Amino acid sequence: MKSAFLLLILLAVFSTAAPQQPAQSSASPDEKPPTTADGTPACSTSKSLPPGVYRVGGGVTPPTPRHTPEATFSDEARKYYKQQHIKFFDGKSVVQLTVDEHGMPQDMCVLKEAGYGLDKKAFQAVAKYRFAPATMNGSPVPVRLSVEVDFKLQ
Repeated sequence: MKSAFLLLILLAVFSTAAPQQPAQSSASPDEKPPTTADGTPACSTSKSLPPGVYRVGGGVTPPTPRHTPEATFSDEARKYYKQQHIKFFDGKSVVQLTVDEHGMPQDMCVLKEAGYGLDKKAFQAVAKYRFAPATMNGSPVPVRLSVEVDFKLQ
């Protein structure tokens, strides 16, 4: 999971800072939001950010991870691992989130699926993350970033 911290910082640093326009919703009220195969919220295809949310860079410093519990391996993935007689399993789930001005994860979704129930485990772990908030001109601001959660089993 140490690589998730490094990736978090890298993803945050290489993003550009910009307050974003309000999100444009093309979905009808009857449409359900997208989900992964295990029912976890999936990210929409929209690239826009909610109003007042920034990306790291251009004067916006990244949030600092304070508490980052490790994601556990799912029973479904273990079963697949055993059934397929796989010697090494390596899966990655990317969770996108907004870190609010209090350092709390908000508006989370799965950007890249690992499958086998791992996305749900990644989502649950990232929901428990806590951060020192991002700042702009010394004041805390909400930022949108992605966290890669690696799952390896030998």
